[in-house]
Amino acid sequence: MYQRLDPAGIKYSNRKKRLFSFGRFAEWLIFSAVLSALVLIASPYLPTKKFFSSFIVSSGSMEPTIRAGSVAIVMPIDPELIREKDVIAFESPENSRLTILHRVQKITVSRNSRLFMTGGDNNREADRWQVKPAEIKGLMFFAIPFLGHAAATVRNPWGFLLLIGVPALVLGFFQIREIAAGIEEEARKRAYNLSLFIGAALLAGFSLNPFFARTIVAIFSSTATVSGISITSRDFAPPPAPLLLSPEDNIVRETQGLVMDWSDVSDYENMSPPVYYIYQSTHNSGFSPLAYQSGQLSASQIPAPGTPDGVYFWRVKACDQLHNCSPWSEVRKATIDSRPPLLSSSRSEDGLTVIYTLSRLSRFASYNYILSYDTDSLPQAYEGTVILSGQNEDGKSFYLGTYSPPDYTPHTGIHNLKLKIDVYSPAGTHYPLEVDL
Repeated sequence: MYQRLDPAGIKYSNRKKRLFSFGRFAEWLIFSAVLSALVLIASPYLPTKKFFSSFIVSSGSMEPTIRAGSVAIVMPIDPELIREKDVIAFESPENSRLTILHRVQKITVSRNSRLFMTGGDNNREADRWQVKPAEIKGLMFFAIPFLGHAAATVRNPWGFLLLIGVPALVLGFFQIREIAAGIEEEARKRAYNLSLFIGAALLAGFSLNPFFARTIVAIFSSTATVSGISITSRDFAPPPAPLLLSPEDNIVRETQGLVMDWSDVSDYENMSPPVYYIYQSTHNSGFSPLAYQSGQLSASQIPAPGTPDGVYFWRVKACDQLHNCSPWSEVRKATIDSRPPLLSSSRSEDGLTVIYTLSRLSRFASYNYILSYDTDSLPQAYEGTVILSGQNEDGKSFYLGTYSPPDYTPHTGIHNLKLKIDVYSPAGTHYPLEVDL
């Protein structure tokens, strides 16, 4: 005995299997797209900034390398490792709220700090600024074309409904229908899928009730109210690193009037204000051991008069109220030298030439001098102002008489010979020096 096989039945069975396989593939494809869109929406609130950040490219300045509408994936990098031709993301020096993605065209070093000259591949001219290490957010790892258009659409409430809510609702419907109609064995195979789709289905379900729009607002903002209930998003994003303002890097100055100052920063989208700052100083660039560390500073500066003489390295970071802290700022070096200048003077054996030397001048801006004396006839004086430019010593010599080439005519009866010098620091501190000769 044998049973005749029905060719039509075999074809139907094969077609059913192919449709089943295609359906499974379509389900996972749609689910992957929905999950990716949700990740794009939630990326500002996820604790991933230490590993990577994503940015939507809104302009064509980097075309054809990176087209407008792409999503650029940026990874943190030590600024010392950046090379020319690398594409970096950095905070706009003109608007701290903007992030720019441009190529490094040239690297220069100023005061032991690297500066980066950048420009867009599609721009005729280079950028008009120099990017500091503290402004760099990372190195572009890769870019996904056109994905930014979808991400921008999904971040709109109605786009979210169309691209995520509706597909999630459809997926949930078919999953429940298949489980209800399938056999027990198939239901067990599908049970774990339901747990994957249930969250998306619930989100889509909000579209059927009056407070859908307010629910979506809660997803896109740090805090919103839905039916009288306050919903708050968890803040994982730290504030940006502050920019150091003064004193300048590698400065030599006195401790009087010393104030360490840096730029004010705001928390990411003002989610967990107010911001506080932590200041550190040390005697070496490795910051170990610390000479001083502040507590939580509310002001973006710290007065430091009375700082002992020495060489200091200092830096600052900003933190929000959830203690998400920015990277440390750039490091600056300051030499504190509060010693007064030294004056030495002498007079030649014949008494007709006076020479003076000033030392410890590297931190001073200028000085005034006056050499005065009386003679048998009239009082005499030499005076002037010297502008200093970082030199440690300066001096002059004076002939006590008149000079008409080629003859020297000395003054007679010289007495009451005095040298007065007033030295001034950049902060306006005055050091008077005087000697009788």
